[in-house]
Amino acid sequence: MIFRKHASVGIEIAANRARLAVLERKGEQYHIRQLQSVAFNSAKPEVCAKALKRYTGSYTGLFGTSNQVMSVAEGDVIFKRLPLVNAETDEESHAQIGIHLSESLGVALEELFYDYQVQAEENAVEAFACRKSALAKELNALEKAGFSLSVLDLKPFALMRLYQHQIEHASPTGLPLLVDVGYTKTQFCLYQPHLYRFHREIAFGTTYSMSNMMEGNEQAFTESLAGEIQRLYQLAGSQLSGEQINQIWLSGVASQMVDTKHLTTLLNKPVEVFDPFVGFQVKDKVHVSSEEPIGAYSTALGLALRGLSHVA
Repeated sequence: MIFRKHASVGIEIAANRARLAVLERKGEQYHIRQLQSVAFNSAKPEVCAKALKRYTGSYTGLFGTSNQVMSVAEGDVIFKRLPLVNAETDEESHAQIGIHLSESLGVALEELFYDYQVQAEENAVEAFACRKSALAKELNALEKAGFSLSVLDLKPFALMRLYQHQIEHASPTGLPLLVDVGYTKTQFCLYQPHLYRFHREIAFGTTYSMSNMMEGNEQAFTESLAGEIQRLYQLAGSQLSGEQINQIWLSGVASQMVDTKHLTTLLNKPVEVFDPFVGFQVKDKVHVSSEEPIGAYSTALGLALRGLSHVA
């Protein structure tokens, strides 16, 4: 079966960078085999695709099509919440959900890319879909370079998956809120095992915030971020069962713009730079670019985890 392949690749294509993570699973251990970040130009996606492919050449035989996962911008998709489907196999579930989406959106099935997450505790399926034309340039470039992507995932879902992986392996003393700060969007993830899961994307980032303040003003940016986090406390915290958010995990490509000491003071909670590599074995030859914080690879790692979700 394609899901028995034991390595996966996650590819995040952002506004001006593309990031790649290669994971391999051996038993219960996850090994990071490759991390790369390359420039991305939407006018010439084939240049980026070829650059990424050079870093995965030695692993090509380990990937099945369902182990190659690419992120999709949340603004490009439509969400649907569907009831659980009655199917005996993953293939049947995928087909039934595709038919539901096609009928509800009024778009031919062959014109859609779609994916979903089963929320068994809620007896529901979170599905999302986008027209193939929205991703045609990037997917064509990746296919020409030798990738065979068939799984799409959203950045919030990828971050939540990595966050849950870290909760299991980092064993935090309390309940952390993951804050992933980007240039235009910020993601929030919160997970109370078996009880509550929360993720939210908001229009907040360095580009958004700095338009109203002097560039490089970390204190003002940090104070704006603190205000957004406090609003999230009220939205997410009221639904927690017996626990309170007691620390912040700070991640994302723009996290270096945040004054962590000042944020700790403003929130009266410890703020830690999120280490996305906790719970993974990292090969010595894996090098992270000094141009970006380590949190920049969080999404790519979460995508790669999705590619191994069916590996025993």
